[in-house]
Amino acid sequence: MATTTATPLDTKAEAKAAKKKEPKPSFNERWMNKQGWVRRFPLLPALVFTIILTQIPFLATLIISFMNWQANYPNEIFFGTLNNYATVFTDPALRSSVFFTVVLTVTVVIVSLAIGLGISLLLNRSFFGRGAVRTMMITPFLIVPVAAALLWKHAIYNPVYGLLNGILTMLGIEAEKERAGKPVEGRKGHRIILGF
Repeated sequence: MATTTATPLDTKAEAKAAKKKEPKPSFNERWMNKQGWVRRFPLLPALVFTIILTQIPFLATLIISFMNWQANYPNEIFFGTLNNYATVFTDPALRSSVFFTVVLTVTVVIVSLAIGLGISLLLNRSFFGRGAVRTMMITPFLIVPVAAALLWKHAIYNPVYGLLNGILTMLGIEAEKERAGKPVEGRKGHRIILGF
């Protein structure tokens, strides 16, 4: 007594034929599906919050870009049509600064991407203490930006007791003298480093 079994090709062909016969539900049917909304509903507050946080400032910036509004005269605001955009594209100094900003942004993104990719490839290899090194690498993300700014301002860049001033003093770079009775806030080297 011989038995025959279906070959895998036959079962695959039958499965494809069965899928073709089943009608695909329309967009309205999928959108109004209760099971889909059960999954989507918890995400709705986050979506609304993200839209409010990103799109309202974008729209406000777009509206302000059409206004003639100067910081010296905050009460004199009027619609300026496309004058602001004409100024951006016709003023050579402004065009140069916009070009420099674009070049700086692209350069920073490319360099950051290359350095980050290199570090991630190095940390992907197995070595002794890899977990500790990974933890130390992610630690700066846990520091609140305001706390980090205050740390840099007071502990490192403070002209009287900051770490940078201590190093500059050890290198022999002295503080500038008082000018017109007011002490100078930093040292020569301080301004050089800030210039970078």
